[in-house]
Amino acid sequence: MKLERVNVVAELNVDKIIVELNKLFENNRLVFWYDSNAEFTESLSEIEKQINASVCYLHNNEQFKTKLFLEENKEENYLVYAPFVKPAIEQDFLTDIESYSASFTADAQVIMLQDLGLPTNQLQFVKEHFKFFGSQERVKIFKKYRDQRVDKKPELGIIATILRVERLQLNEVLLKLFSAGLENNKYLMEFEKYDVSDFFWDMMNTEFGYVNEKRDLKHLVMSLYLNYIYATMELDLPKELENYGMGQINNVVAFMSVFEDSYQSNELFEIYAAMVWNDINLQKYLQKVPEDDLLKINFLDGVDQMITVSLIKEIQQVNLKQNIKSSELIELCDQRIIHSKYRENEYRLLKAAFKILDANFMPYLSFEDAVERYEKNDYWIDTEYRHFVLLYSEIGNTDKYKEVKELVEKIYINNNLNRSIQSWNDVFTYDQIPSQDKQLNFYKNYVGPQEHRIVVIISDAFRFELAKELQAKLDTSDRIKTSMGHLFTNLPSVTYMGMPSLLPHQSVELSDEANQLMVDGQAADTRVKREKIIQARHLESAAYQLDDLLKLTSTELKRKFAGQKIVYVYHNQVDAVGDNAKNENEVFKAGQDAIDEIDKLVESLRTISVSHVIVTSDHGFIYRDDQLSESDKINLNNTQEINKSLRYAITAEDIDEMGIAKVSLSEELGNDDMRFVYYPKSANVFKANGSNNYVHGGSSLQEMLVPVLDIKTSSNKSQAEYVELKLGNSNKRVTGLTVPLPFIQTAPVSDKVLPAEYKIYFVDEDDHLISNQENINANSSKQDIGSQQLRARLTIRNQNYDKNKIYRLVIENTNSGEKIFENFTFDLTISNDFGFDF
Repeated sequence: MKLERVNVVAELNVDKIIVELNKLFENNRLVFWYDSNAEFTESLSEIEKQINASVCYLHNNEQFKTKLFLEENKEENYLVYAPFVKPAIEQDFLTDIESYSASFTADAQVIMLQDLGLPTNQLQFVKEHFKFFGSQERVKIFKKYRDQRVDKKPELGIIATILRVERLQLNEVLLKLFSAGLENNKYLMEFEKYDVSDFFWDMMNTEFGYVNEKRDLKHLVMSLYLNYIYATMELDLPKELENYGMGQINNVVAFMSVFEDSYQSNELFEIYAAMVWNDINLQKYLQKVPEDDLLKINFLDGVDQMITVSLIKEIQQVNLKQNIKSSELIELCDQRIIHSKYRENEYRLLKAAFKILDANFMPYLSFEDAVERYEKNDYWIDTEYRHFVLLYSEIGNTDKYKEVKELVEKIYINNNLNRSIQSWNDVFTYDQIPSQDKQLNFYKNYVGPQEHRIVVIISDAFRFELAKELQAKLDTSDRIKTSMGHLFTNLPSVTYMGMPSLLPHQSVELSDEANQLMVDGQAADTRVKREKIIQARHLESAAYQLDDLLKLTSTELKRKFAGQKIVYVYHNQVDAVGDNAKNENEVFKAGQDAIDEIDKLVESLRTISVSHVIVTSDHGFIYRDDQLSESDKINLNNTQEINKSLRYAITAEDIDEMGIAKVSLSEELGNDDMRFVYYPKSANVFKANGSNNYVHGGSSLQEMLVPVLDIKTSSNKSQAEYVELKLGNSNKRVTGLTVPLPFIQTAPVSDKVLPAEYKIYFVDEDDHLISNQENINANSSKQDIGSQQLRARLTIRNQNYDKNKIYRLVIENTNSGEKIFENFTFDLTISNDFGFDF
């Protein structure tokens, strides 16, 4: 093995030897080379070919003979090579010749030192680690890391070479080391093999104040996490965990924040965080921590588990008839939604639960009061319930949230939905609906008068609250302007009544044989039939299916709309799911899909210069996630033929039954139809076949009030810009390792001011990171946002700083990548520095 290594070293340095020898021969005829270990014997033939001299081999017992040879050949240059130690002067017959000749030394370790480019005072280091440099590949990699730090501490170069890191930074060194696992770590074994293990652990002591006799990698990682956790809470480690204590807390925070935020190592961070949580039984210690301090932690799933359990207990207080501070708990959920990495949907679910439990329905005073309140405010309770049910199905943790679900169901159904429907039917009569608000007059009022092209998107069962969410989504673009109106469906509030009502017509009538509203005597139960009815009124018209349009390229879409003045687009996402008993429980997901699909089509139409779109629906719906009980069903005692569904019944018979109301079809349709539409005055249903949870057809604002979302678009380039975040009042002078900083969001979020997430940190003059990184979400839409300060708390790395140099605070917009810099001076002096940046 030794000869092998020597040969590698010799081979590695032949080129350098040739260069040095040729330099000597520029001013000397003879050069003596005593190679004490005969390391370069095999390389001599190659060397001789490339030097300006011949090789004269000097053998141990032939000095006099060599002396004569050199004196006889005074015209030529010779390299006198002796593969042994230079003899003492009294035994050296060549001393007189050597006195006027040059000498050359090719000590492998010296040559290695020179080849590495290390300073001469590192010769001892090269000798001690000569085994490591026996590999040409390792030498080549080592040289890539050479800088002032490696010249001073070459062990850093060996560690970087073993790990093959991109840059010689502490975070890259440790993250690469940690990636190999904490038991039988292959890199740590290499550290031991090449005599840099002690250096590594000394470095951990210097950088983090880590002192432990075991020098165990798992213990190091656990110490980093525990100190980071308690430093984040601004608390000392408990006495029971003092064995994990570290002295350089600022450096721990700086490194761990990089570890936590690293995209490449995020999964590893979570794995080790879970390990620490379980191995230490960390929950036992954190249960003793005040909740305000616990809320500072957003990188431990276990902490989020503790917080969500605590919030569930708050919800359970409702069952105990105790008041809860809903506004504070909702705000807490909002904060965790922003910062939690693990349970965002659970916090969203809990937020929706708190809002539902906090709702207090007040009876409607009149028809007008009911419409105004629902349109402006009350619709949100149905939105929150939809969000809750959808999140509950996605989370899937039914045991944990079972009681919450039961309570939310009870409060929503009994305290809100039932009361809302009952109150609505106390003030509702059909004759109170203004003519302009009747669905039957939609075409006459909204489509017919338009001089320019208009696209009408009719989404089946796209109830009012869904359209409000779509409106909020569209309003985030400054190239789209929206306004919301409403229509009332006829009764029953079903597709076969609603879809034909939206078409141009002179008269409508409900057929006797089937559930079909005839338009001027024509059936309108398919898209093709509806298209013919529209074209009969206006030739430059068309009717398409939304799903088909989404599949088209921009060119194909433009061709579809070319030359058309009126285009009806039909969409059947919600009703198609809800009316199917097998998957009616997915109706809320279908509602979210409908919002996304309509939004996508509106944007596609905008890009082909369609500037006016109206979104409406044929009817709404009621959905409750719990199964209907028999007590929720009304049995109609009818004798005549009846067309009956869960939420309505049509018959000419006069039925007098408690809890139901009626409206005449002649009044609704303006004809002489003698039948009546009967409907429950509550959320109850008739005994009939149909879905159990998803129902419509009856009289409720959720079923009858449908949206008229008017959308005006522009093909101009967006003028919207990300909101700015600026540093507040600061003297820009750092005197301690913990730096509190105030920030101001310069404007409220709107259609022209986009929300943004900013990353805040300090760098030195070489742009090396010297602090942890804090994130700030600038997303407030409050008008007085300029008077509100956002705060970040940065921890400066423990190292020496020059008070005459400028250090920069970086305010980085992570959405755009734009950076703003603020100059700071650092008036503090601290030692213990390896020259690392994080």
